[in-house]
Amino acid sequence: MILNDATYRLFRPDLAEPTRADFEEAARTLNKLPVSALEVEDISAAVLYLVGDSGRYITGITHVLSAGGQLA
Repeated sequence: MILNDATYRLFRPDLAEPTRADFEEAARTLNKLPVSALEVEDISAAVLYLVGDSGRYITGITHVLSAGGQLA
C-alpha cells in the first residue's frame, strides 16, 4: 500500500523522480529497528501466532507491529 510513486514523492520531495530505494532510505529514519517497512511475512506470522495454539490465551490486547516506529 505504501510502495507507490505518491508515497515516494511524499518522503523525498527534494527529488524530481524518487525511487523505492530513495523512499526506503528516508523511511528507515522513522523506525527504531533498521527497516523501512514491514514485510507481508511479518504480519502473516503475527496473525498465525494469534490464531494458533501459542496464542490461545491472548485476549483483548493490541499487538503493534511497527518496527519501533512512533506516530506523532
